[in-house]
Amino acid sequence: MKYRRTLAAAGAGALVAVLIWSGHSFAVSGKPVAGAASAAGQKPNPNCVAMPSDRSTDNKTLLDPMPADLSLGLPCTENAQFSGPAGSTPQDNLQRGFDFYSWITFLALNAPDGGSPITAATPNTRAKWENIGNFRQLADVMLPHGAKPLPWGQPSPPPPECKAQFKSGMTIIHRIEEAFNQPFKSGPLIDQNGRFALFDILMNKSMYDYIVQHHLYSKAFQASTAGANETVEFPFGTTAPLAAGAVMLKVSWKVIDPIKDASQKDRFHLVTALIYAPASEDGKRKATCSGPTTLGMVGFHVVHKTVARKQWIWTTFEQVDNIPDQAQVDAQIANPNAKLIQSRYNFFDPNNLKLSANQTPPRPWDPSVEPFPNNFKSQITRVEPVTGDVLDLNPKFLALLGKSVWKYYALISTQWPSDFGCAAIDSAHDRSPDPTCSPVPTNLANSTLETFSQGTTPVASSSCMACHNNATTFQQPAKQSDFTYILEKAQ
Repeated sequence: MKYRRTLAAAGAGALVAVLIWSGHSFAVSGKPVAGAASAAGQKPNPNCVAMPSDRSTDNKTLLDPMPADLSLGLPCTENAQFSGPAGSTPQDNLQRGFDFYSWITFLALNAPDGGSPITAATPNTRAKWENIGNFRQLADVMLPHGAKPLPWGQPSPPPPECKAQFKSGMTIIHRIEEAFNQPFKSGPLIDQNGRFALFDILMNKSMYDYIVQHHLYSKAFQASTAGANETVEFPFGTTAPLAAGAVMLKVSWKVIDPIKDASQKDRFHLVTALIYAPASEDGKRKATCSGPTTLGMVGFHVVHKTVARKQWIWTTFEQVDNIPDQAQVDAQIANPNAKLIQSRYNFFDPNNLKLSANQTPPRPWDPSVEPFPNNFKSQITRVEPVTGDVLDLNPKFLALLGKSVWKYYALISTQWPSDFGCAAIDSAHDRSPDPTCSPVPTNLANSTLETFSQGTTPVASSSCMACHNNATTFQQPAKQSDFTYILEKAQ
């Protein structure tokens, strides 16, 4: 409802004009707003690029991908428009712009780190986000005892338990609870081999620098008198000047079994990893390091704060073999000969269609015990099917990727704050009636990262912005932490 009020307030003329959110400005009916700035003439910035404008001559054509889009680079901001094809709604057109932005973002982050084209990416090609000069793991920032992180770009030494196995280029997954237990401790995800899915959180330099400069890596500082005076406002992306702002990643992985997954292995982006389990706080469990093992990427969240979207833009992708839609399963049960679902999934058994779907594993949840006891395997289906603009956009991008391993990944959706008046407020912490600024779509879930909170149930179902609006610091009294739970991981 708030979305509709905002559009109505803009006036009928604004709905047929182009409204481009790119940097500090927007234009309605071709008239720039006071203080508007353009990215034209700016020097190239290796951290981000300006998104392309509408390519049509009549502002009636959908923004479709072309080969050059595969190498654009990370967008500094989104570029969404009200106008579009005949019969489309302003919200449909805006969603198209955000989903297009999400695809460009995904391609930029997963482009080969060595500079080769993404169309040549093989399963083992290292992506740009895996270079520590571009992103750092949460475990490299929130150090034991609140220690100051190492300078940006300086590799962290492997834990002592991993030193003997570690080789340059390996990923180390710190198997803390957040690495296997989903939000609100709703439980782990178990693949069809009985192995735990694993999660990792990363941040870009803009976010890292802010945390270090404001001493937010220290739980004690956050709770101190000095920390209590801090208002957390992460930098936002702009096009004038070109600046990426804060970007967070959350990546989900499946352990690749060399025998059981041999036929599917080429359909995953792969890394060689060591799994580090720190000692328990009570000293009863010693630190261990296992591996090396091969992990395949199954989910990819990107969260980006931009000048016009202070509540961040929430993008989520999945590997295409993860799960079927529940509607597909229901149809297959009704007509077993229809062949509506495929023969193999990462987190669903097509030979046991009547198993209860989306159930959390029985306790205890101990990732050191694998395979999961009593032959338990998660039976996951997608509660809300991918619809609308994404169904049109995904095949068009995938067709451009040729033989690249990234053709096996697809956008689920993009959540964005739709109330433009609210989103334009200078402070993300302005206490408007709805600090999330009316997220669209209302609910969004990645089947590997919010497995057990899919759906449309108010409050209970996954909504990126609604959930992260509850994130706070260790300040007393606690303050909002700008839509990220990262600061709660300070030690």
